[in-house]
Amino acid sequence: MGKGAVMKMTGMMGERNFFSQQPFWEVTKQRENSLLCMEDFNLRLMRYNVNQGHSGLDCIPGVGQLGLVFSVKEKDASAYVFGVLPEKKEIPLYGIENVLMVQFIPGSFTWATGIPADEVPPEGFKLEDVFPWALSTMEGINAVDSEQEHSLLLRRFLDQCQAKKTGRRDSDEKMAASIAGYMMQNRRAVRMKELEDRYGYTARTLQKLVLKNVGITPKQLSLQICLQSAIRQLSDNKECSLTEMSHQMDFYDQSHFNRIFRKMTGLCPGEYIKRLEGRAAGEEPKQIKHALS
Repeated sequence: MGKGAVMKMTGMMGERNFFSQQPFWEVTKQRENSLLCMEDFNLRLMRYNVNQGHSGLDCIPGVGQLGLVFSVKEKDASAYVFGVLPEKKEIPLYGIENVLMVQFIPGSFTWATGIPADEVPPEGFKLEDVFPWALSTMEGINAVDSEQEHSLLLRRFLDQCQAKKTGRRDSDEKMAASIAGYMMQNRRAVRMKELEDRYGYTARTLQKLVLKNVGITPKQLSLQICLQSAIRQLSDNKECSLTEMSHQMDFYDQSHFNRIFRKMTGLCPGEYIKRLEGRAAGEEPKQIKHALS
């Protein structure tokens, strides 16, 4: 598949494309999610409209993903760059109702743009404040509601980012992406000692490298991946054993897993399962019915 190709997302896209689920978003999907396949990494494109009465997204931590949000077919073009979310929080959309969201796999934003991931806050920056030369991208995406046109504009934007990168440290960026990929492949609590042994660097060096290029520490990234893996398993099988899940993810015990899950979602696993059951029965549609995966 060539650089910049677009493909539809399926249930099994491979570990490299492990993107987050957001069960509390109040949005209506406008087209199927797709992947923009670049030479070294993939991006997920999501097109949705924010439901009436809502002005932001009720988010839980993803898997260390930064994102771009563009307006689509609105009176005034606007766009924002959002950083990695460390905890459950409502993220503002600054008046954008018709949304194109672009999600980077962990480590790929800095690799693609040269912008340190830890310098982008979860609440976001205006796109033009980070990329002052990208006004034409923002206006072009707003002007049409076409997956093909959006993909072409984003590919051109990313090519420009690569051309404008300064102070290249490709080896650091690739290693950070490799560490993130290793964690996503394992989907369990990965300890720093394991990373030290695997990559041959001290914990301090790995901490700094991952924080700069992913936006959160290795420990935070590992916990976010475990959380998202648990959410996927609970969505697929509401009868799954929480004890077994905790063991598979290498948590100390189920109570440790429960604490992390509650801290990140605002619900303990049992409460979350009840929400899912209510959703299936049509009783509790409000917060979960528009989950995007």
